[in-house]
Amino acid sequence: MVHRQNPRGNRRRTPWCRIRSGTPTGRGPVTQSTLETHRPLLPPIRPRLLLQSTSHNTAAPKSSVELPEPALREWAEHVLGQRVQWHGVSGRSDGSRVWHLAGCDGGRGWYLKVHANLRLHAHQVQAYLTWVPRLGAAAPRLVAVGDGHRAVLVTAVPGRAGQHVEVTREQEQEHVRRIGALAGQIHAITPPRPAPIGCGPSRHETEWHLEQCRDYLDAADSEFMRCTLDQVLRLPAPQWVQTHGDFRLGHLVVDDDTLSVIDFERSRPGPAVSDLARLAEVWAGRPDLYDHLLTGYGRGLDAVDRVRLVMEASRHALAQVRAGARRGDCALVSRGRRTLRHLRASSSRAPGQAAAEQRRSSTQGPSTLPGDRRRTEGTAVAAGPRQGAASCRRPTGSG
Repeated sequence: MVHRQNPRGNRRRTPWCRIRSGTPTGRGPVTQSTLETHRPLLPPIRPRLLLQSTSHNTAAPKSSVELPEPALREWAEHVLGQRVQWHGVSGRSDGSRVWHLAGCDGGRGWYLKVHANLRLHAHQVQAYLTWVPRLGAAAPRLVAVGDGHRAVLVTAVPGRAGQHVEVTREQEQEHVRRIGALAGQIHAITPPRPAPIGCGPSRHETEWHLEQCRDYLDAADSEFMRCTLDQVLRLPAPQWVQTHGDFRLGHLVVDDDTLSVIDFERSRPGPAVSDLARLAEVWAGRPDLYDHLLTGYGRGLDAVDRVRLVMEASRHALAQVRAGARRGDCALVSRGRRTLRHLRASSSRAPGQAAAEQRRSSTQGPSTLPGDRRRTEGTAVAAGPRQGAASCRRPTGSG
C-alpha cells in the first residue's frame, strides 16, 4: 500500500496490486471480486463510428522529458524496486499518457500508461487479468495496476511499431500472414456467442455521419456505404468473440520473426471482422495481401462475413475522414477517402482483375510495412504541418 499526502495534510491510500508471472503477490490475491471491480457496469456496447477514431502518426513518437506527478513516479519505482529513467512516448491525442521506464540493468524496461478515463482503464485491466496472458510472448506482461492513478505498468516487448518497419515486397506478405494468425489467436480465446439484440450499424447513425462528412466525400462513396448498409441490415445477427478493438499497425510490434500486440484498452466482445476491418489500410486495394491475411487467420470469409467486413472497414474509413476534418488533419482525411475508394473499387472488380492487380503489385520495389502506402500516396496532402479543415475538402463538383 502506497501512502501520499493530500492537500489537507492527512494520509490517503492509493490502492494497487502487484502481479508477477501471472501470480498475484503483495497484500493479497486477485480474487473474483477484484475482477468485478474492474468490469465496467455498462449496457451492451453498440459499435459507434467515432469511438475509436484517432490519428495515426506517421513518425515514431518523440521522446519527451515530461515527467509524471511525484506520487505516480514514487508508486512505479516502489513496485519495480529500483530507480528508473523516464521517457515520455505519448503519441496519441486521446488524453492518455505513456512513459518508457528504463532500468539500470540495460534491459527492455517497462511501459507505464495513464488512461484518459476509468472506462478505458477498466477495459485494459480486465483484459490483462483474463485473456491476454493466453497470448504468451505475443503480448506484454502485467506488472502492476494503480487504480488511484488510472495506470497500468507492463513489460516492454521487443521490436518496433508496425507502421515504422521497412520491408521488401517479398517480406510484406509474410508479415500480413503473421498478423492474420495473431488475430485468429485472439478470436479463438473465447467461444462465439450470439450478439445482443440491437447491436450493429443503424441507418440513422450512418446518415448522420455521412452528412457530417458531406464536404469531404465523393457522392459515389456515400452511395456505396448506403448500399452496403442495406445489405448488412438484411443479414442475421453475427456471432461475437473476444476482439482487440483497435487492431491496427500502431499496436502491432514487429521484431525479426516475432510479432506482438499491445494496448487492450478498447478490447471487448464483438464481431471478428471488426478487428480485420481495422487493417483495411493494409488489404484494401491489395487482393494478394487480403488472401495472405486470411491464410494466416486460418479460415476464409463467407459471403455474409465479407459484406460485414466491407461495412466495418467503410465505417472505420468514414471515422478517419470525420476525425481528420475535425482536427484539420488532411493526411487522415486522405487515408480515409483512399480506403473508401479501394473498397468501392474492389466490390465492382471484374473476376480476372484481382489476379492482374496481384501480378502488378509483385513487380514493384521495396515499401514500408503494408498500410503505410500513405507515405507515398497523397504526398501533397500529408506534407508539412496540419492544414485547416477547409483545405481537406474534395474539389467542387467531384463525385
